[in-house]
Amino acid sequence: MTHLRPASGCSCRFRARWPEHHDRLLRLEDDGIYGATDLLELALTWDELDYSSRPLIGPGDWLAFVDAHRWDDRTAVHELVVVALDCVRRGRRAGVGLRNLTG
Repeated sequence: MTHLRPASGCSCRFRARWPEHHDRLLRLEDDGIYGATDLLELALTWDELDYSSRPLIGPGDWLAFVDAHRWDDRTAVHELVVVALDCVRRGRRAGVGLRNLTG
């Protein structure tokens, strides 16, 4: 059984800039399939939707986020993030999305 991580005690750079998204990502293990689905949905729509007005940690920082925190199963979380990043990359290679249309 996993335990909820005390996000409020975290002093990493991600929590300082994006506290809500930080706490949501920190629950990836604890939220099980729901956390994975949330991350994959974000990854799949990253270049299709305009997230610029939302306080989100971008895909370019997701692996650094994983490295900056303790996990019960670091390998599983790392692999989930790698799959999510692959979804972002595939979208970019396919040339879809608002970001590709607007510059």
